[in-house]
Amino acid sequence: MTFFKTFLLIIKLGRLKFPAIGFLLYSFGFLLGTVSGFDFSWSRFVLGFLTSFTANLSVSYSNDYFDVNLDQHGKPTSVSGGSGILIRHPELMELSKKLAEILMGISIIASIVSTVHFSLPLYFPVLVTLGNLLSWYYVAPPLKLAYRGLSELTVVVAVGLLMPGSGYLMAQKTLDLLFLIFILPSMLYSLAFIISVEIPDLESDRLGGKNTLIVRKGRRYGFALIGVLFTLSTLYFLALSVTNSVSVIDFRLITIISLIPLSIIILEFFQLKRREDTLEKCVEYILLAFSIFLVLLNCYLIILSHFNIS
Repeated sequence: MTFFKTFLLIIKLGRLKFPAIGFLLYSFGFLLGTVSGFDFSWSRFVLGFLTSFTANLSVSYSNDYFDVNLDQHGKPTSVSGGSGILIRHPELMELSKKLAEILMGISIIASIVSTVHFSLPLYFPVLVTLGNLLSWYYVAPPLKLAYRGLSELTVVVAVGLLMPGSGYLMAQKTLDLLFLIFILPSMLYSLAFIISVEIPDLESDRLGGKNTLIVRKGRRYGFALIGVLFTLSTLYFLALSVTNSVSVIDFRLITIISLIPLSIIILEFFQLKRREDTLEKCVEYILLAFSIFLVLLNCYLIILSHFNIS
């Protein structure tokens, strides 16, 4: 195999659409930390991005490595099921594992450098290390968290809490009330995210022994729960807009933006059929709507922080 072909396979193995969502979540946390008047710092943003992105990217390589036997029970999709590359090219397995380890190492080292250089709290590298360990042991032995019914909890903590939290800490150096207000919807959306990507993998996860919520409850339950989670998030933002808890942020606008993923899941739920290609499309639309929500939310925070700084 040529170097160029190997390089392309490694890039595909990284499944960059998932680290891209991670980037949006990290950016949300960082931008949220700037709305109180702290100047946007490119050096902080980039070093924090390195910390978050490498941790996120390592998941693609470690999951494909440790789930290679399970992935043989199904076929890859654009939203889940592994990349399928290690099944077709088992000679890349050790390289995939080594890349995951190197990326985790870079993430932890970058968090230590950030802590020293920017005088961040000493618990920042601890949280980054915790996030990396949760990502590694999501499917890696001996913990294999996803096989023990802890898939959703692991993702809620690693993606919904630690990912935006790392961005906020890079900007603010602390986790204050403003971040705490956004913890609940962040965790609700991250739970909806992991349920979405579990839906197409029901059969292969069941055959491989992975104990996910979808394996236990089924697809229709999963779609309904996503709808409930999106509804709760919208209602939460609506309540904040009524109480005006944080004067610096207009939660009315965020409530309107949150209607995008909510509308999509309502439409997809009532159009749901049991064909596999339809399931994949449904999940694609949900993830796209979630991504659009994050992009618009980040754009609003950019505008808001610009006016606050000005």
